[in-house]
Amino acid sequence: MSELYTRRLRSEVELLHALAERNPGRLANVTTDGGTLALVLNGPSAMLVGTTPPCSIARHDLWIDFPVHFPAVPMELFLLRPVVHPNIHPDTGFVCLWDRHRVSNTVEHAMHKLVAMLAGYLQNAEPRHVMQPGAATALPIAADAMPLLGVQRDEVPLQVDTVPRRRLQ
Repeated sequence: MSELYTRRLRSEVELLHALAERNPGRLANVTTDGGTLALVLNGPSAMLVGTTPPCSIARHDLWIDFPVHFPAVPMELFLLRPVVHPNIHPDTGFVCLWDRHRVSNTVEHAMHKLVAMLAGYLQNAEPRHVMQPGAATALPIAADAMPLLGVQRDEVPLQVDTVPRRRLQ
């Protein structure tokens, strides 16, 4: 492993522990195994994939994988039990977090985005990011949606941006 990878991974682990301390009860059981971090996110509630009748869960076991070439390539986040969301793979639990990779994306960014996704406030409708095409219409806003308190960033509010954005020319 390169020195850059080792330093950045250490920094991400420290950041995740600080985020867990800032959000007691919300982030728990943070463990590290090489380039993989495992943890539990408590809330918001989301519908499990493939359950009849529909079943909602509020405990999300997940892991974050830091590939060998991180930070040049993005970290990957997986849910142990996939939930209904257009940007979450129904079989593998892979969470498509990034529309465009940036080296500056941190585990804190990933966790804020995941909470917004699980709460029903964030989704990417671009076809290359959609892994559950029918999920967008069935995605409810979670009643127990609460943002995480940030460490490096301020708390990220959970709200829908109603102003359409346009690309700068």
